[in-house]
Amino acid sequence: MDETLVSKAVAALQTYHSTVQKKSKPKLVDEDPLVSMVVALKKIPDRTVRPLRVPLPHTLYPVAGTDLCLITKREKGEAKEFLKEKKVEGVNKVIPISKLKTNYKSFESKRQLCSNYDIFLSDKRVYQMLPRLLGKRFFEKKKLPIPVDMLKKDLALEIQQARNSTYLHIGLGSCCNVSIGRVGFTCEHLVTNTLAAIKGVSSHIPRGLHNIQSVHLKTPDSISLPIYNSLPPPPALLPAASDEGPQTKRVKLDTDTDNDSTMETEKGSRKRKMNSSDLPLERCLEFGEVDNSSETDKVGKEETVPKKKRKISKLSVKKVRGSTVQSSKYEKALKRKTKL
Repeated sequence: MDETLVSKAVAALQTYHSTVQKKSKPKLVDEDPLVSMVVALKKIPDRTVRPLRVPLPHTLYPVAGTDLCLITKREKGEAKEFLKEKKVEGVNKVIPISKLKTNYKSFESKRQLCSNYDIFLSDKRVYQMLPRLLGKRFFEKKKLPIPVDMLKKDLALEIQQARNSTYLHIGLGSCCNVSIGRVGFTCEHLVTNTLAAIKGVSSHIPRGLHNIQSVHLKTPDSISLPIYNSLPPPPALLPAASDEGPQTKRVKLDTDTDNDSTMETEKGSRKRKMNSSDLPLERCLEFGEVDNSSETDKVGKEETVPKKKRKISKLSVKKVRGSTVQSSKYEKALKRKTKL
């Protein structure tokens, strides 16, 4: 991976975002959009249900300024006491799975929950139930909860690692999208995050970097800028031509047989009989195997075969939609007989 090319792409995205922000109308809340890395694969791996963790040196969600929601299997009071015992910090909201089923049934409540928090963590024991309970709003905003092992001894470190990582979702297609930073980051931080993300993604993909076709960087409003593209393997060298030259065919003619000859090639010992008409004209003239009679004489000698007349039956009956209809000739003959 060329680091200078990555830095150029990051600088171009930052300048593009600043120019668009100047031209657009001012907003009430300043947004800091994500910078995503699009990875195209050569062969599609198996689909993964849970997101794959990719650690980053510079986190997307620092403790100060981000709201974190934790969905647990325990009740709210027990979960808060458990977090205090484990010395976990930075959790703004704790929602038990039972309250999620009862208090967040309507679409409006789910939409409000999605917009109130920046990141969602969940106990991995209840992770399979969440996509059905949370609804499509979390899928659209890409805020699906991140599974966390709540039974680990060092729970604070587990939540910190979950916060300081980005996640890879392998679906049914050949492209994967990974968030690597924000536009407000410095150029150096984005470059280091990009290089670390490529290493983390290649460790989760079969065959590693050899299975990656291309890598692009983009923001939600910009085009994707290429930073890596795998070239096809060099073509195999052609075998050198032999000094003997091209192989030629030898034709052997046996004059003893009646107007028949045999041909033998160097590649095999097969022999097949050939008539003089199959041989070239010059060869036939050399061996005197061409008849003096012209083609016109042969045409004259051929007997003309008279064409056979087609027999037509007296009674011809046509079937039209299941009913039999006699032809007009047969009807006229019947009328004549009846008159007589």
